Amino acid sequence: MKITETINDFLLEIKLRYANGTYRFYKSHLGHFESYASKHHIVDIDDVDPGVIVDYISHMKETCENVTINKKHWVFKKNV
Repeated sequence: MKITETINDFLLEIKLRYANGTYRFYKSHLGHFESYASKHHIVDIDDVDPGVIVDYISHMKETCENVTINKKHWVFKKNV
């Protein structure tokens, strides 16, 4: 399954079950990963392995504060 489809399906579930703030939180953090994956030609969810996540976190260290990285990491740890 494509990463975009997986994220959209997940966000639809979040939108139906949780508050708008929760939906915006997930949309923002998952959108950042979706953009990263697209730039690195990672299209299918099956291509996301621990190495991809480590590279993504390393990439975030260049532009994000630790608190932001921890939030994004929490999204993946809890849901992926």
